[in-house]
Amino acid sequence: MTPAIRDSSPYSREATSMQGVHTILATPQWYVNSQLSGLLDDDANALRKVRVPLKPDGPLFLTGTVSELSVRVCVPGSVGKVAFVVGFDSGTMDYRDLTGDPSTALRCDIAGLRTSFLVDLAKAGVSDLTTLPPAVRRRAGALAKSFQGAFTIQRLFLDLANADLTAFDPDGTKFPSTMPSSAVAMFPAYLTLYLDEIRKADGHVLGYTVTVPEWKDPTPSFPPRSIDFVTNEYRDGTGKIEGRDMDSILYLMMTGTAKLPDNLTPWWGDFIQPSDGAIGAPVARYGTIAMARKLFLDDYLLPRLAPLVCGYWKLEDNDGSLDLALSAVTSGELTSKADGGVFSYGPVSAKSHQTNTFSNDDIVFTMAWQVSLRFIPGTATIRIERTVDCTLDYTHWFGVENHAISSSFTVRYRVPVTILVNIIGAVDGVLKVSAEVELPPPDPGDVLGKLPYASCLIGSIDGGALLEPLIEQCDRAVSDAIDKAYAEALPAQITTTLAQQINVAPFVFPGGGQLSMVEPAFNNQGDLLMGTSAKS
Repeated sequence: MTPAIRDSSPYSREATSMQGVHTILATPQWYVNSQLSGLLDDDANALRKVRVPLKPDGPLFLTGTVSELSVRVCVPGSVGKVAFVVGFDSGTMDYRDLTGDPSTALRCDIAGLRTSFLVDLAKAGVSDLTTLPPAVRRRAGALAKSFQGAFTIQRLFLDLANADLTAFDPDGTKFPSTMPSSAVAMFPAYLTLYLDEIRKADGHVLGYTVTVPEWKDPTPSFPPRSIDFVTNEYRDGTGKIEGRDMDSILYLMMTGTAKLPDNLTPWWGDFIQPSDGAIGAPVARYGTIAMARKLFLDDYLLPRLAPLVCGYWKLEDNDGSLDLALSAVTSGELTSKADGGVFSYGPVSAKSHQTNTFSNDDIVFTMAWQVSLRFIPGTATIRIERTVDCTLDYTHWFGVENHAISSSFTVRYRVPVTILVNIIGAVDGVLKVSAEVELPPPDPGDVLGKLPYASCLIGSIDGGALLEPLIEQCDRAVSDAIDKAYAEALPAQITTTLAQQINVAPFVFPGGGQLSMVEPAFNNQGDLLMGTSAKS
């Protein structure tokens, strides 16, 4: 397999950092805004046509047609707020000039008005779904099954009653030149009432995250138990601001009782890339979900792969023949390291002895096992390299062992196997993998007197001339030992077994009920990233 060409740019997806957070869902500004535009289309009567009374059943003070609902994700000086923008293509405002004669009723045209408020994105821990507004329940879909174990991370529209309107945002506001200064001064207060009217109409903007209490049925492998969010600025190194649509909201999720790490830095890298959502792209990708290397690789994958690739023997002395004596195969454990995991055992030795009528034979078998597992950044591939080293020191004594002339012969073998685990994607959040194996090359032909498995032979030492019968006896011993080493190094149907082991007890991402997940790839730190799009 040709190694992937890695993108070393600090602005690639490979360079992203999770800063100790367990799971991240990154949603770009452009996708949130596309959903807000859809909200206007879905609820045209309730949201597009604005008719706001000063009080219930009272006279109208604001009428108009909304042409835009949008957010500006990144607010200077804050990673905890977004700007909520409302634009009007027509309308009027009835108001009273509190700076002059408050008894005078006035009216002005608001066509072209675009105004903004800073909003703290709200989250809600919901134990009773019936308490949610009807539109939130409708948009929840599978969330109604939460108490049967289905966890969702939905980009629902936030009920603004739960949002904190912290400040009027002059930077995001544009008043028409024809709007009087007295009306400009009064409009922020009236807009607050308008937002309240949206709430009454079951209009929901930004995002709504829901935490359910306990998990009873099949759940994510590492269910999030606490959720927070930050905003993240898209960067390309140019300092330009054309990429603002790729600024993103990051939902930060922690497992179990773990708390968010302290001292998070403001920039997380570019989970969102310019090609995401592009017309004609091979897959629909509107965001990114990232699972920390600790959860996926260390806590899930390494323990499941170890029994399949870390098997080894305990050698035993044999005083009755020259056969290699073995105990049952034992499984080791993969130890986490920077680029994946490692396992080693040995070298260990055992001696086989055979007493003949006028001579003695010894073979000392020395074996060692090495396994390395590496994720390949920028790809969805995990490369497992496993070697079994076997050295045979054969000695023939022309008489009593250790007290006679001897001849010896040493051969060293290395039996390698490479297994490639390929992450295909996720179906309903359930990860799917395949595996393939790279075997040693075919034997090159007549090497060192037709020793078996010549392609795995890495060295030999002839310590004295052996007669033909002894050569045949040595060859039989070599064949027996390497047959066993070869079979142990390449267990039958290893790729099928490995893929089945993972697919039968699969890794499950949160949000699989609502999110399609595509294009898996590891970043430089070994976190697993997948593209996301909403299923509906």
